[in-house]
Amino acid sequence: MHAHSHRIASDRVRSRRFAHPSIVTQSPRVLLSRVRSQGVQDSSLVVVMARHRHQSATTTADDMSAADDDDADDDATQREIVRRAYASTAMNAGSCCATPALARVKIGYTPEEQRFVGSSDLGVGCGAPTSFANLKPGESVLDLGCGAGVDVFLAARKVRGTNGRRGRALGVDMTSAMLDRARARASEMTLEGVDVEFRLGELESLPVESSSVDVVVSNCVINLCSDKRAALREAFRALRPGGRLCVADVVSRGKELPPALKTNESLAC
Repeated sequence: MHAHSHRIASDRVRSRRFAHPSIVTQSPRVLLSRVRSQGVQDSSLVVVMARHRHQSATTTADDMSAADDDDADDDATQREIVRRAYASTAMNAGSCCATPALARVKIGYTPEEQRFVGSSDLGVGCGAPTSFANLKPGESVLDLGCGAGVDVFLAARKVRGTNGRRGRALGVDMTSAMLDRARARASEMTLEGVDVEFRLGELESLPVESSSVDVVVSNCVINLCSDKRAALREAFRALRPGGRLCVADVVSRGKELPPALKTNESLAC
C-alpha cells in the first residue's frame, strides 16, 4: 500500500437520499481510475477521502496516474464546452440534472443547510463533501469548482475560528458567471471568524499557493476535467502535509462509455 491512507465510499442511487455508504480501502492508482470517466454510466456516487502525507506533491501526483495526457486542443475544447454549460446554468439558476430543490434532497443537504445557502445552490452537485471532510474550527478549506458557492458557505460555517484564530474558505471556479452569483450571495451573509474568498481559475492550474490549505473538497467537478492528473496534482500541491482531500463525484462502472456519450455536450452540466 502506498504511503497515503485512502477511503473510498460508494453507494448506488437507490432512494431520494443516500444512505451512509460502506467504507473500503483502495490504492492511489485505483483512486484516479475511479474518477477518469467523462460522465455517468449507471448513476453511482463516489465519495473519496485521502490524506496527504508527503512533502512532495509532484511525486504524489505522478504516482497517482498511469493515464496519458489528452491532446491540448481537445482539453481546451472540452473546457470551453463545460464553461458555456455552467455559465448558462448560472444565468438560468437551474441545472439540467434536476431542479435545485430535488437535487438538494437527493444528495443529502439538510433543510437547515438548504435555507442557509439559499440561491447559491443550483442543483449541480452529486454529494455533500463537507459532511465527510471532518472540518474543524480554524482550518483552511479549498473547494475545487465551487460554482455559486454552496459548499464554500457550508464549509465556512464549520471552520469559523475561535480564540482569535480565523478559519478560511476559498472557492475556485473557471466560470465568471458562477463566481458572480457566489460573491453576490456572500455579500448577503454574515460570517464571523472566517474569511470567504472566490477566485477565477482552472483546476489544472490553481491560483492557490502551495501547501496553503488544510482540506480540499470538490463536488461533481473532477469528472468534467479532461486532464484529471493535473487537477489532482494541483489539489495535492495546495494541501499542507497531513491535509485531507474529500471528493464527491460520479464515475463510470463496468464497460467503457461509448464515444457518443463522452462527446455529448448536453451532459456537461
